[in-house]
Amino acid sequence: MIRNTNFLVYQAYGITDVLNEAMVSIASLYKVTKAKDLPTIFIYTDSPDYFRRFLNTDINYIVTEKLVWEKWQGKQGFVHRAKIEMLLDFSANHNGNILYCDTDTYFLQSPIELFTLIENDKFVMHTNEGMLNSSVNKVFQKLEVFLKSYSFRGLTIPSSTNMWNAGVLGFKSDDISILNNVLSLADDLYLNYQKHVMEQMAFSYYFSERERLSCESTIFHYWDFKEYRETLKQFFEERKNVKFERWQVDIDKILPMELIKEKQAFLKKPYWKRKILKLIGKK
Repeated sequence: MIRNTNFLVYQAYGITDVLNEAMVSIASLYKVTKAKDLPTIFIYTDSPDYFRRFLNTDINYIVTEKLVWEKWQGKQGFVHRAKIEMLLDFSANHNGNILYCDTDTYFLQSPIELFTLIENDKFVMHTNEGMLNSSVNKVFQKLEVFLKSYSFRGLTIPSSTNMWNAGVLGFKSDDISILNNVLSLADDLYLNYQKHVMEQMAFSYYFSERERLSCESTIFHYWDFKEYRETLKQFFEERKNVKFERWQVDIDKILPMELIKEKQAFLKKPYWKRKILKLIGKK
């Protein structure tokens, strides 16, 4: 059992795009966090050597091969299930406050206050995306209909349940029993209705057992900006032999929260106008 106070955990495996996202997330952390406040960083990955080419910082790599990820996805091959299994594995071997981040995240502020919240028995998730019964999200609307006739071990999920984005999760290692509950619920939900949001639904339900706080002012989550991956690919191809201390400075040139604005402006246009712009190649 590794004992510390604060841990930052990532899962980064498979395609290089995901590895690049993780490195920029870590670089953003270093830019806004004092050395004394830095958490101990762990990455579950199948590509530690790729990270070592660019990161000479104090990173702990938990080498996790493809077969393990496939096992963690379960019999149904539910990709997001692996995250829950990974966090169970980490919690069983470490004692402290855990902040998990998806790779497509960028630190706007030091997370030290988030760790204080976790230490004080608060849960952290990224963003409250609203109640199921008032959502304009079509997936959430269909989920609400499904849940009206769903029960699991006597448990029912009301339509008034708030769906929270699970791209960031903050909890204690002592919360391992809650993680087990999340896993069981996610498994049964996915067995009965194969939607990618079932892991998010399970975390949203069980993390409502204590006070839960958003961290969107501390961490930017660009889950809807896959176009950014091409920017990162070019960024790291141009810096293959550049040390962390130097390329870290350059990330100010490719801030995701700035680059995403063009896409957001496009999506706000009327459907007919977006269609025309796509046809003439000016999206």
